[in-house]
Amino acid sequence: MPLPDISDSEWSVMEALWEISPQTASELTKTLRPTMNWADNTLRTLLACLLNKGALKTGFQF
Repeated sequence: MPLPDISDSEWSVMEALWEISPQTASELTKTLRPTMNWADNTLRTLLACLLNKGALKTGFQF
């Protein structure tokens, strides 16, 4: 399976999750705010992109 093509911002999210996982979106925002200063909605958008690209999976079954 080929690796998903992800942006630099998405890589920042992935790296934060690799360091501490699992994290909620709110926890992840607090983790990244000192270096990225992203709003909660920005992070949620990045998480949605990573989910759509198959780079992340949730613990929820739909």
